[in-house]
Amino acid sequence: MLVASGAAVASDPADSTLVGPKKSGTVTTTFTSAIQGTGRLDPTIPCSAFMCDTHTLTINVPASYWKKHTGSLAIQVAWTGPENDFDLAVYDAAGTEVATSGEALTEAEAVTIDAPAPGAYTIEITSYLATPGTEVTGTATLTATATKKK
Repeated sequence: MLVASGAAVASDPADSTLVGPKKSGTVTTTFTSAIQGTGRLDPTIPCSAFMCDTHTLTINVPASYWKKHTGSLAIQVAWTGPENDFDLAVYDAAGTEVATSGEALTEAEAVTIDAPAPGAYTIEITSYLATPGTEVTGTATLTATATKKK
């Protein structure tokens, strides 16, 4: 097990909000991160003990929003160099993991959450095995299509 040195840094910006379009449409936010540690090889140990970064994403839609819309939330993190390995996890407000991606030898991780409930989500980027300070760019896109009233 490789223990990371240093503390996790916050994404820039640390949080953002996506407001669901009233009709059909897409809204997007971006953030960056540069985790200073060397990696977290044991995912059973809490992320705070290793090199992770978080971004708080709030989905602002009425509770009944998905009764009149179809759509999803797509989250992607990307970096340069397949020799760097980051993982992506998304947690709801209760701390339950709702999506994860952990591919090796890529330059991005991505997840999709269908009809995300309103509220705060934590996007967690983990340096599984990456060069300290590698910049990671995150994008969250909420896409909604209005449907006929039922």
